[in-house]
Amino acid sequence: MTAITVSSPDRAARLRRVMRSEWTKLRSIRSTQYSVAVLIVTTIGIAGLICAIQANRWDQMMPMDRESLDLTSLSLNGWFLGQLVVGVLGVLAVTAEYGSRMIRTTFAAVPQRRVVLLA
Repeated sequence: MTAITVSSPDRAARLRRVMRSEWTKLRSIRSTQYSVAVLIVTTIGIAGLICAIQANRWDQMMPMDRESLDLTSLSLNGWFLGQLVVGVLGVLAVTAEYGSRMIRTTFAAVPQRRVVLLA
């Protein structure tokens, strides 16, 4: 009688496969495309709006106010709403997985919950 040995993949290969499967699940959700579109539009739109408002006020500002104005910070204000959109995308992805009961398949394929959480 001979013993059958099954070689388990190394941790990096397992993590790559789990990340690839999670990426596939994320892309297959319809709300992902909409959320990314909203993210781009809101981030660029709010940044452009705030910069346009400051550009219109530039002539009326005092020289000291002009010197203390941080234009880079103003142009990045759209990221605050963008972070909210990414958070909503995460919630939608997780609830879609639980709603379709794909989470059972995920944990059946990868019983180590830490690997799934990391992916």
